[in-house]
Amino acid sequence: MLKSVECATSALNKCNKIHSEASEDNSMKYLLFFYFVVVGLSSVAQTITVIDEATGEPIPYATVLIRNGEYGFVANDSGRIELFNLMKSDVLEFRSIGYINKKIKQTEVSDGDSIGLTSSALELNEVVVRPMQAVEYVKLALRSIPSNYYPDSFATKHYYREYLKENNRIINHAEAVLEAIQTGYLSEKDSFEFRILAGYKSQKEDLEFMLKERDKEIKKELKTAEKEGQEMTEEDFKMPLEIGNPPFLALIDPLRNADKLFVVNDDNVDFLDSTTHSKYDFWYGKPVEYGGQSLVVIHFDQRKNVRKPMLAGTIWIEQASNAFVKIEFGISEQGEKHMVPTFVKAALWIYGLSFDIKNTLVEFNYQPFKGKWALGGIRMKADLLLEKRRLFSENDKSDFAYECEMLTSELSTLPYAFISKQEYNRKVLLSEQLPDTPREEWLELKRKSRMYK
Repeated sequence: MLKSVECATSALNKCNKIHSEASEDNSMKYLLFFYFVVVGLSSVAQTITVIDEATGEPIPYATVLIRNGEYGFVANDSGRIELFNLMKSDVLEFRSIGYINKKIKQTEVSDGDSIGLTSSALELNEVVVRPMQAVEYVKLALRSIPSNYYPDSFATKHYYREYLKENNRIINHAEAVLEAIQTGYLSEKDSFEFRILAGYKSQKEDLEFMLKERDKEIKKELKTAEKEGQEMTEEDFKMPLEIGNPPFLALIDPLRNADKLFVVNDDNVDFLDSTTHSKYDFWYGKPVEYGGQSLVVIHFDQRKNVRKPMLAGTIWIEQASNAFVKIEFGISEQGEKHMVPTFVKAALWIYGLSFDIKNTLVEFNYQPFKGKWALGGIRMKADLLLEKRRLFSENDKSDFAYECEMLTSELSTLPYAFISKQEYNRKVLLSEQLPDTPREEWLELKRKSRMYK
């Protein structure tokens, strides 16, 4: 299988849309904490799971607000939330886009509980009649960006996590607590200064077994290539284990540079670009509730006559302000058919290689900040099945799963004084820059980093 890992790398990079040609070295390789002490805090942490009341399935990245939204907690991709530093008087407000908010007293929640949310789309079953087509409503939201998103430079704190799995075995894993200063949404030129406060990565001994197995397979493939008269080296089998990086994730926020006549940016988020709207179909979905507000839901997909890989997804827009609250997309089902040119498919067939893009997802969430909005979180996922078939031999399969997230734990106005003195170097792998953080200290920081202010 490893004989064509380069192909897997290319496909993985494409399906994530995160291999940036804009990085300084042209080879984009692939929530900080805050602590508060008040009288009456509960010292016992509680872990709960937020689920869909109808299906019982977990709701990824649901949020819990306390003290009128001053603080909150963010669930992981399995819907689990760790609550801590709670007051006995706290009321927990559970939220997720598309679900009705639920409030529960802190004293009524126990460790290990599952909290069920009811879909708001089922409740808001009226048809919203609009005088404009869905694509025109998207343009209206784009024109409203200057009045909705924070215009001046601001400081942020983040929790960053990235991992890559092969056949459900982690082959790379890195986490970090970051600080940053970002230019405002109306700036003509985006600039991001990141610093690293703490971090954690898979230790060498944790990955040693997987790396040994990979080395064995590489040696087998080298011998096979030699017998077949092919000139190959171990470099041909190298795979980038880190794909995204924090400044790049902030850079691809599709709502930046919105003053450029809907040409939002150059990073292929083209469903927001009016010059490519003719290649997409837009239609309204059922409105949903979020935070007591009604959200307009718009779905989009590339048109059937488009012969290149494009995107499909959903946009949530706050009806009262026309602000984008969430944008989610991935390679469209039709677009996947055009990911690899016909001549490449033929070459793959000759070598007995095939791959299937099982899932791609890029998600941008926005949160209120000083009466405006700013980026609250970025998440990217991709699943790729790579299969090698050789005559008279068993199939070799690798199922690659990639996930990356960067959550904003705190937003603040300037001036801002960095806590960390370690600058992030975008030319160096993040895992190679992580400070030596004691494990117990890191675990405490990680727990607090999924809390936002």
